[in-house]
Amino acid sequence: MSEMHGTRTLSTSLGHRITVFSNDFIGKKIARVGLYEKESLEYLNALLSRMDAPVVLDIGANIGNHALAFATQAMSRRSGSRSVSATELSRNLALIA
Repeated sequence: MSEMHGTRTLSTSLGHRITVFSNDFIGKKIARVGLYEKESLEYLNALLSRMDAPVVLDIGANIGNHALAFATQAMSRRSGSRSVSATELSRNLALIA
């Protein structure tokens, strides 16, 4: 884990590195259990694994938690966010591009 300007970089339970805000609920949840909405993402990834060449759109991607999780199964991912954390989203998505 590294920290810079109120953020920290963590490893998710799926092996991705993600930069989160240190005092944010989502970031704290990822630090604690490895993913935000972990059970839902595990279920959705199981469904995606049954599909040929799945495509996922993550609208309102925030820091990219869901986009990174879907990267394990989806053949194509598109994500976007208009939040103040768009810089963090870009940094996180660059790791899987």
